[in-house]
Amino acid sequence: MPQTEVLTENARRVLPSSISLKECAMNMSYACSITAAFATGQYEKLRGNFEDYLHQRYRAPLIPGMFEVINAGVGAGALGGFLSGSGSAICCVAMAGHENLVATAMRQAFPDPTLCTMLITTADNEGTRCLNQS
Repeated sequence: MPQTEVLTENARRVLPSSISLKECAMNMSYACSITAAFATGQYEKLRGNFEDYLHQRYRAPLIPGMFEVINAGVGAGALGGFLSGSGSAICCVAMAGHENLVATAMRQAFPDPTLCTMLITTADNEGTRCLNQS
């Protein structure tokens, strides 16, 4: 996570007013493939499904080094990487046991590694649940 914040209004401002049907269809196919991989636990099938045609290339100038950081994570073994929402968090999905290698590669690829924070999280397939019923 770069220490610089990308304001949502600025991130929206750089988006085109329309996208092609082909680009929309590609993004939808990736979203479905990602959902299926997580739902079935076949995580290896995530690989190659994080390409984006809707926002990342337009927002990249707002987040210096974004594609280099994603590519470094993938090069270190991540299944894929992406810009989280409007930015500025850059995420990679890695199999258990590879997360530290991927995180290190991503940090080293960031233009100034002292200006970013690494956060390793885990996911589960249990879905939404209430943890506090107060």
